[in-house]
Amino acid sequence: MSSSPKYCEYQLAAQRQAELELARRQQAAEEAKRRKQAEQRERKRRLDLLRTQLIAEAQELKTNVQRQQAIYPQDLIHLTSRCDSLLDALHRGKNERELQNTAQESISISQSLSQAVSQKRRDDEEKERHLEIDIQNFQIIDLEHQINSIQVADATKFDAAGYNAARQAMAEVKSALTSGQPHLVRDPLLKAADLVQRHTTAVAHGHAEWMQRKVEAEVSVGDIQALLMGLRADPVVMRWHEALVADLATQAQQAVSAVAADQLESPAVILSNARLLASQLIEEANIAQLKADQRDYISRSIAETLAEMGFIVSGPRLEFTDHPSSASILRANKTAGKAIDVSVPTEGQIWYNAAGYPKMSASVVGGGTAPICDEAEAVLNDMRTVLEAEFGIHTSEIMWEGKVDPNRILTSKKQYRQLNQQERGAN
Repeated sequence: MSSSPKYCEYQLAAQRQAELELARRQQAAEEAKRRKQAEQRERKRRLDLLRTQLIAEAQELKTNVQRQQAIYPQDLIHLTSRCDSLLDALHRGKNERELQNTAQESISISQSLSQAVSQKRRDDEEKERHLEIDIQNFQIIDLEHQINSIQVADATKFDAAGYNAARQAMAEVKSALTSGQPHLVRDPLLKAADLVQRHTTAVAHGHAEWMQRKVEAEVSVGDIQALLMGLRADPVVMRWHEALVADLATQAQQAVSAVAADQLESPAVILSNARLLASQLIEEANIAQLKADQRDYISRSIAETLAEMGFIVSGPRLEFTDHPSSASILRANKTAGKAIDVSVPTEGQIWYNAAGYPKMSASVVGGGTAPICDEAEAVLNDMRTVLEAEFGIHTSEIMWEGKVDPNRILTSKKQYRQLNQQERGAN
């Protein structure tokens, strides 16, 4: 027999295979439960944090409303009631999307407050002023207030053309006002009021659409982070795909950065890709773990069998401890320096190396010789028999490079002793 590693094929008995697969499915179910629990915890944490933030903002808005003195009492009562309804809805919100959508009411309340202030101010001014020029001045101030109540960044972001047109119209009104002729101001003032109204409406509509997209983007970010936490809670996924889970964490951070950069479509794309990747990682990890379970079962069975055959067995252990797909190796020692090394991979053939056994040559039909090691082969065949009978592991014939006719009758241990005695007598 050559000194090259020996190998053989293996096949688990259907019952053993089914047992391993059942155990993997049961473990996978527990792992899925663990992932789901982690996801639920993350969603609850984000929901509680968002609820606290939105409630604080709504409470601040309510305080601002109650401090207003430049509005009518009925407006104060109405706006306070809307704030109370908003707070109640925020307390009852069941998910992030519902809370974010509910929080949009705060924008409407702020706008209503601004309108109420403007209305009260207009009414107060109208009571005090009787001249048309004074009313026109007030209207110009009010239009300026409406334009200035919108941040320039929002105005140019959601309605740049309308913003420029409204500003130009206001400049024309102010120019006409310097003439001291109210009738010259009327048409430009009406035009400016119309443009300002169109502009504020366009900005409000654009902001609402943007906020909706931002809500969806933030929900996607939350789903990515929950998905990531679920994968991290799965020991099988982390064992086989820790690096790819780390890549997914990078993608989660990219989604957060995308929201901050106002790239609101990116998180949904990242989430879709992350879900596909997570599904692939879970499937691949379970397949890999099942193969590792098969490897471990076979290597333990070989170790037990060789121990029963009188060998002193060390192992099995992973050949490379830092990689879970490494082969499982063991060494079985016996007296007189005889030893058998075994390597069981996650896939492929089982390899053997016999040391200390007598190696001979046998004639090959057609001339020449081939290496044989009948005693080692006999030991391995005995082991194969036990593996199949007691552990349900079927292995193919022991093969090695240059092996002669597999049907050749092996030399018995008694014949080995006779050959050794003849060799000593001849010497």
